Amino acid sequence: KRALRKPCPECATPIEKISFLGGACYFCPQCQT
Repeated sequence: KRALRKPCPECATPIEKISFLGGACYFCPQCQT
């Protein structure tokens, strides 16, 4: 599971947290994974 502010393993961009369908979703804003 991805952690907030950890770098993305694909591109090293900091992971961001968003609200999604009533829950929390962690994603990379650069490569969208």
